[in-house]
Amino acid sequence: MNADVVYSSVNFSKKKQQQSESESQKTTDPLEDVINTDIQTAKALTLQQADGSNEGLTTLSLDERRSQEHNEECNPCSSESDFEIELTMKTLAGLQKKGNVTKAKENRLFFKTDTELKQESINGNNTVLAEEYERVKKMLTALETRYGELHKNHVSLQSQYGALNKNHTNLTAQYEVLNKSHDSLESQYGELNKNHGKLKFHYGQLNKNHDYLQFQYEELTKDHASLQMKYGELSKNHARLQYEYAVLSKRATALEKYHPPKGTSWSQTCSVCPQNWLLFISKCYFLSTDKLGWSDSQDHCFSERGHLVIIENKEEQDFLTVMVEIKGGKEKSYWIGLSDRVTEGDFVWVNDRPLDPRKRFWGKRESDNGQEPDNWTDKVQSPTGEDCVELKKSKSYNGWYDANCRIQKKRICETAALTYPVRFKS
Repeated sequence: MNADVVYSSVNFSKKKQQQSESESQKTTDPLEDVINTDIQTAKALTLQQADGSNEGLTTLSLDERRSQEHNEECNPCSSESDFEIELTMKTLAGLQKKGNVTKAKENRLFFKTDTELKQESINGNNTVLAEEYERVKKMLTALETRYGELHKNHVSLQSQYGALNKNHTNLTAQYEVLNKSHDSLESQYGELNKNHGKLKFHYGQLNKNHDYLQFQYEELTKDHASLQMKYGELSKNHARLQYEYAVLSKRATALEKYHPPKGTSWSQTCSVCPQNWLLFISKCYFLSTDKLGWSDSQDHCFSERGHLVIIENKEEQDFLTVMVEIKGGKEKSYWIGLSDRVTEGDFVWVNDRPLDPRKRFWGKRESDNGQEPDNWTDKVQSPTGEDCVELKKSKSYNGWYDANCRIQKKRICETAALTYPVRFKS
């Protein structure tokens, strides 16, 4: 019985020493802590027996056991093993000395019970470890699967990284080229900006010169128009003077041919007009059937060695009104030689003689009974107003009316009648 106790104590001490060595190499497992607690409990019981109590082993309180466990954990592992062996030997010697065989048997049974509990604890721990192993195995399988996916992603990302690196290299090269182009363009922009400033300055100067030349051009255009008008008038006067000179030359030739002898006298003259012309006092009048504008009408009369009619008195106005009534037909409207084309409101005859205020024969309008002239304007028919005068006979009124010079109307031409003397014998 004592040998069994000694064997169990020695075996327990060896196991405790192996456990201490294992704990020094790795981190203590929670399940092993439980087993160690059971072993320490048994050791405490053994220590209590070694104190020499005749009544046998006394169970330690929970606080005393924890205090004793704490003291044992603080001692080095080698000293603890020697202490356990020595303690076991002292316990056996004390039991033999007192002859307390019964207590030794109980102590042996205690150690058997502790071993069984330890085995059961180990079996339970194995079951828990097996379950934990299966769980860790499943986690490992999942991690391996995840590792495969991550490896594929890693390979794909490496490939994309290579492509992006190439693109980065290309873009870097392109950036350098564009940067150089940008510097060149910026330099060119600076030069162009300078040239733009110079050109803008020159443009301002040219614009001022253009405005000045434009003003001079307008002045010259006005002068040219005035000179052109004066030239036309002088040409007409020159032609009229040439015609009068020719008429006077013919009269002088006739007088020289028929110069009366001494003792005779001239008491009467005979007036003659061209064919289709009407004689009134000492003038000839032609009432046309075709239509022309005012300026063209004046030119046509001039080509017939005359001009648009100049009305100088009421007798002449009445005579022409009757002729318009007789020869006018449906449209009893004829151009006469009066206009205010040069200055609005200042009416002048074709021979440049101003209109005599005492010899005016303006008519009235049938539409509103208003007095002429009115210089009526219209955007389509008469945008520049009415600057030329016509002789018109209407149902209610007759007289002079201003009209647009471009409108085509019939005309009344006037020229001087040719006069011949009638010789009477004395």
